[in-house]
Amino acid sequence: MRLAKAITLTIAMALLVWAAPSSSDSQVRIVIEPWPPFADRDLPERGFLTQLTEAAFKAAGYDPDVHFTPWARALHEVAHGHRDVVMGLFYSEEREELYRYSNAVYEAKVGLVTRQGFERTSYESMEDLAGYRIGVGRGFANSPAFDQAVRDGVLDVYVASDHATLVPMLFANRLDMVAGTVEPIMHAAQQSGHDRSELAVLAPPLKIHAVHIGVSRAIDNSEQLRDDFNQGLATIRENGTYDEIMAAYQEESR
Repeated sequence: MRLAKAITLTIAMALLVWAAPSSSDSQVRIVIEPWPPFADRDLPERGFLTQLTEAAFKAAGYDPDVHFTPWARALHEVAHGHRDVVMGLFYSEEREELYRYSNAVYEAKVGLVTRQGFERTSYESMEDLAGYRIGVGRGFANSPAFDQAVRDGVLDVYVASDHATLVPMLFANRLDMVAGTVEPIMHAAQQSGHDRSELAVLAPPLKIHAVHIGVSRAIDNSEQLRDDFNQGLATIRENGTYDEIMAAYQEESR
């Protein structure tokens, strides 16, 4: 009987060791571009998106290690397996070949932001936007229709590394509008000494994007890491951690 119990215990312990990440494999190398107010070195707890991502990985037994780098480099490093995970990823078919998408961590509105009082307040098609000077972030996904119009040369775009570069150009009348995630564009305006009320968003939004993490398909445990993150995300939603983080962010944003 003792021998049977010992064997049973040994098998159970072996299953636990097999199921959980080993200490050598537990660190997850994560990258994201500075993306305030979602994620940035200088934000409290480095931003709510960083907190949510770290909390989900920790709930799954991993040790998340977050680094900030320009977006194009972040995408490149994860695509080639130099890092494991990119945070803040919008879905696109092209990216599906390089990254395994997690369940949605957050939702973000992407739109065309212009100065208050600008001649145009809405649009019906991409052709309506032809002739305007539009700022876009390098490597950013906006919407399938918008991105295709850029590739087809329908739209006149100025490409910069981030919104912090584009927003001052908008206020200096060097751009007519900036395409991108609305919250970070508004945050960039505030950081440059302006008020949100000085800006307007054209109707309708370009897209409401689910915000994911993307796990590199070039690493060995890619599918397992994605699935474990999804389980960790479900855990923090169930135990209230997700709501606590979001409530703190909303309080800070007032």
